[in-house]
Amino acid sequence: MITDLNKVLATSLNYQVNYHHNQQTGELLVEARNLLISEINGKLPAYAGLNSITLVAAKRIFVDQKLTVVNSHLNVIAPSIEILDNPKEILMQGSNAGPYPGKAADSQTLTVPGNEGHAGYPGNNAGNILLLANDVIRPDLLTLRSVGGSGGRGQNAGNGRDGVASSYPSIGAVIMGSAGEVDQHVRNHGFEVHRAGDYMVASSKKENVLPSNGGNGGAGGPGGRPGHIVVKVKNHASGNLVKTAQVVGPQGEGGDGGVGGTGMAQCARKHYSCVSHEIRGKCGKWYRRKSCTKGWEYRCFPQNLDMCDKYPNGSAGNKGTSVEGTQPNHPLKPIAYGQIWHYLNERIGPFQQIGNEYNELYQYAQNAVDKS
Repeated sequence: MITDLNKVLATSLNYQVNYHHNQQTGELLVEARNLLISEINGKLPAYAGLNSITLVAAKRIFVDQKLTVVNSHLNVIAPSIEILDNPKEILMQGSNAGPYPGKAADSQTLTVPGNEGHAGYPGNNAGNILLLANDVIRPDLLTLRSVGGSGGRGQNAGNGRDGVASSYPSIGAVIMGSAGEVDQHVRNHGFEVHRAGDYMVASSKKENVLPSNGGNGGAGGPGGRPGHIVVKVKNHASGNLVKTAQVVGPQGEGGDGGVGGTGMAQCARKHYSCVSHEIRGKCGKWYRRKSCTKGWEYRCFPQNLDMCDKYPNGSAGNKGTSVEGTQPNHPLKPIAYGQIWHYLNERIGPFQQIGNEYNELYQYAQNAVDKS
């Protein structure tokens, strides 16, 4: 059906579309005697960075497809606007914000949690839309919807710092001497001594060296605001049937909480296996050829190392949820009617030659729009 309609417009209605793009201001003006939305959809991708789009037909604009406009204002101006076949939508969409880059700094100090993540960026506002016409044909099939972009994801938080483990006792490979000398040797190095038969354990302990917690994730960014929707139709009965909807964009996802630091052992132990043996020597001068026990000597050999009394890990930070402290983008300014009025005033002469419908629209617009 669209193909047939194009042929009719091209042959009997002098169908021709003119595009005027101002790259400095980001404005696009599309003029035609009759205009198809499908024609616009095919050409809009070629124009980047638009701030404002104005569609003007001297006779009629046919809404034959859904039209989506991202981060730009839209003016739809024609004596007659006709919606074809089935429900159609003109969607003004704010773009979604990207995630906050990187992650917050990790903790550099024991007991101090990782840095909190920054809040996400706000979603972009949707553009304003103005529909100006004498009449809308099948208005109940048209919805003008304005939706703000989604807020950006909050920044991930910094991780907590690991605790510090006790150092292993360092006494030497083999310890020799009497039992008392061995014990004193271990204590002189600052370690505790525990004996159990032929086994000895030297242990060290470090108190209150706790890991730190992870930081809290950044809040998700707030959603963008919807733009203004203004419907100015001379035939109020048809204009009132055009449906409108304004939706604030959803909040962004919160950033992940930081990982808590690893809890380390607060004590370390070195295990020894000890062997005692007699120290024999010569007795008094009257028994020079005899030997007797002079005492006992311990030799302690290291066997294995282990850690004990491990501290718990630091707590993970919370995932960001609240938008406290973040603000959405500023609301859009109202529609700049002055620019629209300036355009209508310029085109009244040429478009009057096409038909009285545009003249009627011009007369209606004199009272319908604020020319300031």
